[in-house]
Amino acid sequence: MGKISSSVALVLLVVVALLLIAANNLVFKGARFDLTQDRMFSISDGTVATLESLESDVNIKFFYSEEDSSELGFLRDYARRITDLLDEYKLRSDGRVTLEVIDPAPFSEQEDQASELGIDRISLGFGEEPIYFGLVAIGESGNTESIEFLHPDREEFLEYDITRLVHGVSRTREPLIGMISALPLGGGFDQVQRRPSPPWQTYTQLRQLYQVTDLGPGAEEIGSEIDLLLVVHPENMTAQTLYAIDQYVLGGGSVLVFVDELAQTDPLLQATAALPDKESAFAPLLAAWGVTLVNDRVLADAEHALRVGGGATQQPTPHLGVFGYGAPNFAESDHPVLRNLNNINFSSSGILQPIENSSTSFSPLIQSSIRSGLLDVALLQNLTNPSQLMQNFTPTGERYAVAAHITGSANTAYPDGRPEIPPLESDATGGEQLSGDTDGGSQSGASDQSLDEVISDINAGIDTGSQPKEDSTVDLNDVSVHIDSATGDGINVLVVADTDLLNDAMWVRVSNFFGQPVAQPFADNGNFFINLVESLMGSSELMSLRSRGQFGRPFHVVEALEREAAERFQDKEQQLQQRLQQTEARLAELQQSREGEDRQTLNDEQQQELDDFRSEHLAIRKELRGVRHQLNQNIERLGGWVKLINIIGMPLIVTGVALFFAGRRKRTVRRANAAT
Repeated sequence: MGKISSSVALVLLVVVALLLIAANNLVFKGARFDLTQDRMFSISDGTVATLESLESDVNIKFFYSEEDSSELGFLRDYARRITDLLDEYKLRSDGRVTLEVIDPAPFSEQEDQASELGIDRISLGFGEEPIYFGLVAIGESGNTESIEFLHPDREEFLEYDITRLVHGVSRTREPLIGMISALPLGGGFDQVQRRPSPPWQTYTQLRQLYQVTDLGPGAEEIGSEIDLLLVVHPENMTAQTLYAIDQYVLGGGSVLVFVDELAQTDPLLQATAALPDKESAFAPLLAAWGVTLVNDRVLADAEHALRVGGGATQQPTPHLGVFGYGAPNFAESDHPVLRNLNNINFSSSGILQPIENSSTSFSPLIQSSIRSGLLDVALLQNLTNPSQLMQNFTPTGERYAVAAHITGSANTAYPDGRPEIPPLESDATGGEQLSGDTDGGSQSGASDQSLDEVISDINAGIDTGSQPKEDSTVDLNDVSVHIDSATGDGINVLVVADTDLLNDAMWVRVSNFFGQPVAQPFADNGNFFINLVESLMGSSELMSLRSRGQFGRPFHVVEALEREAAERFQDKEQQLQQRLQQTEARLAELQQSREGEDRQTLNDEQQQELDDFRSEHLAIRKELRGVRHQLNQNIERLGGWVKLINIIGMPLIVTGVALFFAGRRKRTVRRANAAT
């Protein structure tokens, strides 16, 4: 057989390579192998599930000033990381997500489009031109959500932020929050000052972001149109309402619950000044979810106790029942609801504990310090001197959960189905009243009023509804569908063992500015509340997302060289910056002197001085940009050499080792041949 010529072999090699490339594109299209430590080039299973369940198409626009940021290496690398991640969204969405990367030029239609969508240029600091670096998601119905600036410091939450945006705009209707609260979040009547009280700032923030409907304490059904159920201080509820909550959770609804053993803002507590003498009516629901609120006990934390009281003659005193929690108390620091939070204030908080052998998963979000313990609720009721709590207080050394995420399979708290509605009986005066206890936690009182009427009177005397009459045409006990156990992936519940943290006194000062309330937060309670809502308003898949590792894997040698190079140019840059500030100050002074006069009133000398200053201003800016450019060039050159050594060094080492063993083998063969 004749030998194939080199030219024919080269042609065959090219053909085979092209065939392999074509086969790879056809057979392995979309295949990914991510071998990085934190799987930085892959998206989470929660994001994949979210993309597969999108209700409508989503268009993502990434506004990035590529040309203006050409000398910002760190930002250029982060932009590449973002585009790679967005390409993955586009690939895994099966065409439901489209992507546009836009570099808005000055005075262009793209710049106008960015402005219309709420994306503006952001200044990165001295000597740098403002750039666009924001993201907009546009739903099929035209609704938009945006991130004005994708800050590199939030890189760990990049996937969560993008997934939340995509999920939010894909909705075909505006999200709806159903609220059931025994506290006057939306405003009420202050019994002490005998005047209406304004809405709480947490509620005001919620209404600004979402559509909220008050279901009332007597809600008998919670429909599928409710995207999130918010339950605050679930006391004095009827058994019908508790059953409705139970079925909503088992049916796949997300619930945010704030419970409390001592709600300082409870209107009924303020009116009667008496503590309840039995377990909360909400306890059976919590038990069905695998969690319990410790009865008649509140948390005390000596390590994080806040100082309260004081005045002109007294020093503020640490209050064991009032404490502020930050990052050291976050059991899951990578959980989205705790991102960027520094201080959350609690007051007379309860304690959450998982029930042993429960089928649900109990994941604490916020925990106390080891210098904490339990106090009897009665000690905090009508407390006048917080220092009394320190007497005989001994920390247990345990960490107690005050907020937790409950997921997994669960069964109903009502295995016999919907509880029956007690019949109405006529009293001696000819009126009607409920016979027996409604199992909603109501207590007997001296008044002939029902508990619902008492609460109604406390909240400005507004009637919230009455119980159905015996001749009602609607039989609420006749329900065609009863859910015995959780559907799908199980329940999705967030429980916080404190209601007072929602009150203004714990986190915000509201002042009056020309008739308008101005809120000045001093703690992160409001952000914590909104984070909880946003997480649950997404989906169970969105709640499963956690922070990702850092994308950057820098060369440590290059970093050392960068610091050395930066030190060489730092002195000169500071000198130029000082000269520039002096020049700008003098130029501003001359310009200000000209504002009130005609330009022609300046003599030639003044005009020349003004022109000289302008020339120097431009020259210094140019020189400073040159320093920055030279610094970047040196850093990239040094980094290039190190990368080149890393890239070429390993093949050279392997080649050297191979040549060494090859030469050694040849010498061995020669010796063997010589011996024979």
